Amino acid sequence: ITDAATSVVGTPSVKVDSVSYTPAVTHPSAGVTHFEVNPIPPATVWSSGTHTIDLSFQDSGGATRTNRYTFSVIPQLSTNLWTALQSGLSPGFRMIGHQNPNTNIQNGFDNCIQMANLIAEGFYPDDVSDRSVFTNSGEAWISGVLNYAQANTGLTNGAGNFQSPTYPDARMPGFGLWTPPAGGPAAMDNEAAVFRTFLEFPSAGVYTMGVNSDDGFRVTFGDRMAPGVGQVFVLAPPSVQGDKNALATQNYANDDHGRFGARFFGGSLGTFAQAVLCNPILVDTPLVNAAALNGKIAICQRGGVTFVAKAKACQDAGAVACIIVNNGPADPGVLGGEDNTITIPVIFMSKAHGDPLLATGTTGADSPLILRVGDDASVTLGEYQGGKGSSDVIFQFYVPQAGIYPFRLMWENGGGDANLEWFTISDTGVRTLINDSASPVKGWIQRTVPAAAQINKPIVANGLVTISWTGQGELEMATSAAGPWVKAPLQTNPQTLPMIPMLNMFYRVRSF
Repeated sequence: ITDAATSVVGTPSVKVDSVSYTPAVTHPSAGVTHFEVNPIPPATVWSSGTHTIDLSFQDSGGATRTNRYTFSVIPQLSTNLWTALQSGLSPGFRMIGHQNPNTNIQNGFDNCIQMANLIAEGFYPDDVSDRSVFTNSGEAWISGVLNYAQANTGLTNGAGNFQSPTYPDARMPGFGLWTPPAGGPAAMDNEAAVFRTFLEFPSAGVYTMGVNSDDGFRVTFGDRMAPGVGQVFVLAPPSVQGDKNALATQNYANDDHGRFGARFFGGSLGTFAQAVLCNPILVDTPLVNAAALNGKIAICQRGGVTFVAKAKACQDAGAVACIIVNNGPADPGVLGGEDNTITIPVIFMSKAHGDPLLATGTTGADSPLILRVGDDASVTLGEYQGGKGSSDVIFQFYVPQAGIYPFRLMWENGGGDANLEWFTISDTGVRTLINDSASPVKGWIQRTVPAAAQINKPIVANGLVTISWTGQGELEMATSAAGPWVKAPLQTNPQTLPMIPMLNMFYRVRSF
């Protein structure tokens, strides 16, 4: 702050994202007040995204000055998952994917990253892809570049930045090879795929990357989602724990894609809470256990009244989220209805995955269900949510140390033509496909890792547990030593977490 007709008096008041910080104040020269605030430990850098600073101070004239600023931080890769240069094995990408005939999805296939993740990872059982190409434990190993373009007929066409004759487009492995029924979807509709790779960066610094896609995509740091693929993960009891086939009805802001309920965002920890069954389970009359739902995740069943009415009643009872279990065989899709006063997440769960929860939970404080609801907690580097034609989405991130890091690219196509290109952009604007001979960034199917990471003895105090580990690795969690083990939503090393009542948690570190 530079003095003008008046000068700064005392210490400025500083808030970052509405949280108060005590600034370190210096005066590097006459008439200049410099203030500095840093993230709350153990964080050493501000989280990626846009942040707001509110600055307030008194001047020598007795006036209160207030200012608001914003600053943006690009994502930074974590050295937790770093390995050295030249540790890659077998150049390329590992692909999984499925093509859905779109005959058993609530309200049909939607250009939605979260639905695509469920389809790509095999949660929706209907599939018309050619499985003969997925020969490596259900994966297709691709040794070259990702440069695909297919017309609605399933035949190759030209799209994107890289085309014939230098970069001829290829067909997406396993997709567009079936014969749809008359009046049904076209050959190149309703696909979702995941590409995993270890990317090798020759130097530290800021990298610019792009994806040209038709339709949506998401690039995340790490090789899998956290803690699971669905937007509901059951932590307890052991009889029903695990990933569930569930989809929030509001995953992005387009008016025609869910018009009630809070939106989930990738990269957030999500909500951990006890889950309580609604009474009555259909919420078709006033809730008699509204008090038990306060601060909990409410679970109800489809039928009797509208989805909106159920969600509204659960919100009015104080629930932090509402799960609606289907009463028929359809896979989760976007729910119909509109009410912009509903601000809690509303999630639709398949009958096959939801019925065991209905049989296990109770309507009171003794309900044994502990759930996590939310989107993938992995660091999101770039994405496009929705339908679009072939076009670029550009994003940047910081690589703290030269070496090899794991990445995951999720891609989906709803209807019509489809394409995918994954590339880097140089400082002079030159686009180069990852794994092209001219690319500075190489992708590897496998890599060698140093000695396995070791988890340290946890420190428990005042209802908190501090977890740390030595070496490169990914923190996993489970509710029993036998597993199943999943990627923990938080990967900070060290990290301090509140202990969850009614729940034993186990942690280990995965080196890969």
